[in-house]
Amino acid sequence: MESQATSLTILVCVLAVSCVVQASPVQDLMRLYKEFFEWRMEDRPMQATAFDVPGYDDKLESWDPQMFPKRYERAEGLKSKLSAIKRESLSVKEKVNYDILKNDLDTYIEGYAFINYTYINPVSNMGGPHKSLNDWIRFTKFKTRGDFDNYITRLEAIPKYLRELIVLMERAIALNRTLHAASMSRVDKQFEKITNITDPYDSPLYTPFKDDGEISNSTIPQAKRSSYRQRALTAVNDVHNAYGSMRQFVKHQYMPHTRTHHGVWSWEGGKDFYRAVMKWYLSVDMSPEEVHELGLKEVDRIHTLMKKIMMKQNLGNKTVSEYFNMWKQDPNFYFTTADEVLVEYQKILDAVKPLMSKYFSDDAPDLPLQVKATKEDGVFGYYNRGTADGSKAGTFFINLHRPKDVLKPGMKPLALHEAIPGHHTQISYVITAQNPNFRSKPEYSLRHRAPFAFPKFTAVLEGWALYAEYLGEEMGVYKTDYEMMGRYSSEMFRACRLVVDSGIHYFKWNRTRAIDYMKKYISASYIEFEVDRYITWPGQALSYKVGEIKLKELRKMATQALGNKFDIKGFHTAVLENGGQPLSVLTTTIQSWIDDVKAKTKPVGTTCPPVSGAAAISTLTSLSFVLLSSLYCFIAHY
Repeated sequence: MESQATSLTILVCVLAVSCVVQASPVQDLMRLYKEFFEWRMEDRPMQATAFDVPGYDDKLESWDPQMFPKRYERAEGLKSKLSAIKRESLSVKEKVNYDILKNDLDTYIEGYAFINYTYINPVSNMGGPHKSLNDWIRFTKFKTRGDFDNYITRLEAIPKYLRELIVLMERAIALNRTLHAASMSRVDKQFEKITNITDPYDSPLYTPFKDDGEISNSTIPQAKRSSYRQRALTAVNDVHNAYGSMRQFVKHQYMPHTRTHHGVWSWEGGKDFYRAVMKWYLSVDMSPEEVHELGLKEVDRIHTLMKKIMMKQNLGNKTVSEYFNMWKQDPNFYFTTADEVLVEYQKILDAVKPLMSKYFSDDAPDLPLQVKATKEDGVFGYYNRGTADGSKAGTFFINLHRPKDVLKPGMKPLALHEAIPGHHTQISYVITAQNPNFRSKPEYSLRHRAPFAFPKFTAVLEGWALYAEYLGEEMGVYKTDYEMMGRYSSEMFRACRLVVDSGIHYFKWNRTRAIDYMKKYISASYIEFEVDRYITWPGQALSYKVGEIKLKELRKMATQALGNKFDIKGFHTAVLENGGQPLSVLTTTIQSWIDDVKAKTKPVGTTCPPVSGAAAISTLTSLSFVLLSSLYCFIAHY
């Protein structure tokens, strides 16, 4: 009997331990999320600082070319672990997370083949370490002694960081894969703003150490502050000297070797590279020919809508460009002061907010939103996210430096695009959703990195914002024909991008042809700037319109499949609750939502299916057995 009891004890113990320690596919996936996110924070320390992830505030990313194959191998290793997890055993929500992580890793791994293209051209009019010194200080904490030590250590690492970027640009010269001069025309002036600061005390980087800076309210003892200030002055001075060296390199070595033709088709392997960045931005397979043709069709469609309004106003004899130029000459179409513009944008948002309840569910996140002026001149407007707890409001930033350039009929589409129901609504879902860190805190990918970078899913993110402009029609936001023309003008702008971007990089258009094409349909002072942007970031401008069209197609698919069961609120929730994702995954997500609605089950995102009483008792009985067995094993052992 004693022998039998011992055997039984061992058997129960083994079974219990087996049940307890054997990881489920979900647990394996959770661990992989964690490993992936921790690697990304380690690899991108500035991102870690932005996300308030501790442990990396004294570090900078390495641009040493020897790191590139190591990153590739790390991604391959993570993909191998992911492949070992049985997807079919996951819940609907975890399948979405699985598919997005798989897409992230696949995209990164495939992009490695194009490491020696725009990736090795990190400095341009549009981006680079010279764009703003404040970028080094953004999100940095300045409270404790450790915070200041970390910041100074990071400053001391910047010269090495800049030298590594120069090495990449030397590689671009050697491979004859440099940017065009149009992408570099403003770079020297941008560097000049930094190199003209000859006294490190006057640098924005030194601001925290001044008498009225954060050091005065820090935990650093008064007696130690002088030494911190001296260390900071030395570090800041070295940073400015390094920027001076980079400026001289760009001016005297890089600029003489800028490529002759505007499009990347002129690089060896350039057309293949363009297809790769298209796929990176669009997250679907579309050929340059398909995108170009889609753009031409969209331009024609929107132009027809514009001409109908112009005919109605007895202005059908004018071109679209001439029509919009008339607005600029009429003071009724613009404001004269910045304050007037700011007030009007707030009025627009105040009028839109009550309309949201008809299109979005009652439990949709309603985080605070504010409207503020930009500090620097630039784009007309953009959005910065707030916090999930609402302690920091999301911000719709407006450029008020040139109020007369802000035409009244164009204000509503911009407000809908950047704020509600556009990016603010979209990002509010993202930051409040219960998603793993790699999704709720996606890293920012500098556009020159594409396609060797983790995707931002721009087609979904920007496609939603453009869809939000369209949704304004259904919501009744546009009250007059002039406001509809403002809406069409915004949409036309994105349609022209499809034609021009593919035209430049695949069909061998030059800069003049691209500018002339856009001027036929748009009257804007920034057209030349925009075309230079397309020349610099091939493929990026395509995502807005392609994403919007896909969203409309999915809505049509759902409407046809569900008939009177279709609910616009449910559709919008299904699109938004999973945040950024490839268009292919979004398609699967919406199909799952359709299937759930048909079956009258809970919507996408539910992880626990309905359980019958008998099943619940069975589950509890099994769980009790495991727990009791574990307890028996513990007692028997001791």
